[in-house]
Amino acid sequence: MIRAVWLSFWGELNTPNSFRSDPAGAVTNQSAHMLWGLIAAIASCMAWNAIFGEMPYREATWAFVTLFYLVVIEKVQQSWSGADSVIDTAFWSLGAAIPLFSLKEVSFHPKVVLELQERDTWLVLAAVALSLIVYLLPRMVRKWKERGSIGQ
Repeated sequence: MIRAVWLSFWGELNTPNSFRSDPAGAVTNQSAHMLWGLIAAIASCMAWNAIFGEMPYREATWAFVTLFYLVVIEKVQQSWSGADSVIDTAFWSLGAAIPLFSLKEVSFHPKVVLELQERDTWLVLAAVALSLIVYLLPRMVRKWKERGSIGQ
């Protein structure tokens, strides 16, 4: 039974959905993409540091993490679903950008020391906020129109 529940959940999780009239589902979905992008970026940096003893180039890591998601997850695992795949990749990429462009390595001997880059952090967070607003606004309007009014 647990296996059947897990397989059902996993199948639903991997079924592309644009959440056209579901703003709450949309923000949850894209927040999860950003979270996994952030985790993938941090894991990539930790692996690189463990192997080479220094932090990788931020731009190269960001490109690697984004291309990995685009090819392995969207193309191979989920069989590419057009605009939904592009949007999911964009939010994954934004999540990866948060640690990669907000932090800068200032030393790595004997421990890695990272410094917060305030200007870059605000730019990344502004891009995240703007992207979520642009993504959610049409879904909110569509839901409002389907209901006929706001409070019902």
